[in-house]
Amino acid sequence: MACGIRIALREQDRAADGAQRMRGRPLPGAYRAERDGHDEGGDGEQGDRKTQRCEIQRREVGQAGQPERGQHELHQLLDPVRHVIDDISGRLRRSLGGMSELSEILGVRHPILLGPFGGLSSVALTATVSDAGGLGGYGLYGYGGERIRSTAAALRDATDSPFALNIWLPTGDEVEPGPQHTVFAQALEPFYEAVGVDVPARPERYLPSLDEQLDAIWEASPAVLSVVFGVPSPQVVDEAHRRGIRVVGTATTVAEAAALDAGGVDAIIASGSESAGHRVSFLRSADESLVGTFALVPQVVDAVSVPVIAAGGIAERRGVAAAFALGASGVQVGTAFLATAQSAATDAHRAAIRSTAADETVLTKAMSGRLARGARNRAVRAIEASGTIASFPMQNWLTGRFRAAAGEQNLGELQSLWLGQASPLARLDDAIEVFEELVAGLPGRADRLSDR
Repeated sequence: MACGIRIALREQDRAADGAQRMRGRPLPGAYRAERDGHDEGGDGEQGDRKTQRCEIQRREVGQAGQPERGQHELHQLLDPVRHVIDDISGRLRRSLGGMSELSEILGVRHPILLGPFGGLSSVALTATVSDAGGLGGYGLYGYGGERIRSTAAALRDATDSPFALNIWLPTGDEVEPGPQHTVFAQALEPFYEAVGVDVPARPERYLPSLDEQLDAIWEASPAVLSVVFGVPSPQVVDEAHRRGIRVVGTATTVAEAAALDAGGVDAIIASGSESAGHRVSFLRSADESLVGTFALVPQVVDAVSVPVIAAGGIAERRGVAAAFALGASGVQVGTAFLATAQSAATDAHRAAIRSTAADETVLTKAMSGRLARGARNRAVRAIEASGTIASFPMQNWLTGRFRAAAGEQNLGELQSLWLGQASPLARLDDAIEVFEELVAGLPGRADRLSDR
C-alpha cells in the first residue's frame, strides 16, 4: 500500500511539473504570429493599417441596422439575468411570507434561533436571545427529569419570552454499560491523570430515558420542543400539540426533511455540514449525509410544506441574507453565540473559535463516538491516533469525565471545542450585538448590508 501511495505521489509531481512547464511556454500559434510580425517589419505594420481601414468601412456600411441588432443582442444577454432576478425575487417573497409564518408559529418577533448546545447551554444566553426577540434554545442532552425541571424553572425566572428545549431522540444503536467499559476507560487514563481525576467506574446507565425527559418537558411546557437524531413519534407530536407546544425537527438531508414533514413537525431546521457539533443524521450515517447549507436549504424548501430554518455557516448578516435568498424562513446560529460572554463556553473554547480557520476544523468521532465538528486539539489527535474509540454514548460519557475537569481548569487541549466553519466570522463578544448583527440581514433590511 505504501508503494502505491509513493507511485501516486510521483505521478502527481510529474503532472505538476508538466503543467508548470506548459504555463511558462507560449502557445505555438501565438509564437508563430509574433515571429512572423517581427520578420515582416514595416510590411506588417502597413498591412495592419489596411486592415483597420477596411474594418472602419464595414462598420460605416452596417451602421444603419446597428441599433436594432444591438437592442436584440442586449435583450438576449439580459434574458438569463432577468430569469435569475425573477427567481430570487420569488424566493424572497416566499421567504417573507414564511418568515412571518415562522415568527407566528414560534411566537417571536424575529425568526432567529439560538442553536441548543448539548453540554454548553446556559440560562443567561438562552434568556438573552429570547428577550431580544428571537428563540433561545437550551440543550438537554444527558439531563434527567429533575435537572430538566430545575433548568426550566431557572429559564422561567430569567425570561418571560418563549424558549425551546432540545432533546436527542434514541436511534437504537446506543450501547449500554458493560464489560467493555473498563477497557475503554483505561485507554483514556492519561487524560484522567492530566486533570487529576480517577478512572471512572462503570455507571448503571449512560443516559436518562426518553420517557423521563419527556415527562419533565411536559411539566415545563416550553414554547417549542426541538429534536435531533430522528422523527418524533406521532404520540410525542400529538401530546406536544395538545399542550400548545410547537415541534421543530432537524434534517441533514432532503430525505430526512421529508420524513420530518410527514411526521407532522411544525418547522424543520436544515443543518448544513458546516455546522458546529454533532451531525444529527438519522436515515443514513453521518459520513454519508454531509451536505452543505447552500445545497441543502433550497432543496429542503422545495421538498417540504412547513417553514425551513437554515443552519450552518451563518454568523453575521450576510449569511442571514443568503439563507433567505435560498428560500429559508429563519436561521439558527450556534458558533457566533457560543463565542459570547453569555455562553457556557470556557475562555479556552472562545479563543479556539476566534483562532480556528474554516479548513482547520475537523469532523471526528474521537470525543463522543458520533461524528461532530470542532477543533483538532491534543485530545482529538491522540484519541484518533490510538484507534481506540468506544461507541456512543460510552465514549461521550468516558471523555466527559475528563472534559468537565478540563473545563474547570480552562485546559482547551482536553475539551470538546465544538465550532463551525464560520467561526472566523464570530467576532463579537456580546450576545445582544450578535443578535443585532443577524437581524440586519433579515429581508427588508438589505440596505444595511452595505454597512458591513
